[in-house]
Amino acid sequence: MPHQSPTVDVTPKRRWAPRTCCGRLRQRLITHEDPNHLHKTLGILCLLSFIYRYAYVWPTTGHLGLSDGSLFDWATMLAHIGLSTSSLIFHVIKRRKLNRPMMIWEEYRQHAI
Repeated sequence: MPHQSPTVDVTPKRRWAPRTCCGRLRQRLITHEDPNHLHKTLGILCLLSFIYRYAYVWPTTGHLGLSDGSLFDWATMLAHIGLSTSSLIFHVIKRRKLNRPMMIWEEYRQHAI
């Protein structure tokens, strides 16, 4: 019997599936700092509020519809207040990094609230 050398598979093994656009987005949005998804939920509600106010209310009435003080108006304002307040659960750097202009730091976050 001729001696046969064992075949060696030289293709690299992947430990995980290739990252897709949605996979990267999900990885950046789902963090351990917001385990109950409070900030994400409020963010989605605020985005829907902006879309509703600017795409429907503004063109049909000429204003954003916050003048009558309805319960829906107050709920919208509370969602926006809650969104900025819930940003306090995230860890941010103490001082600004000039070479990273898009990074949020503590003073910027306090001003945004």
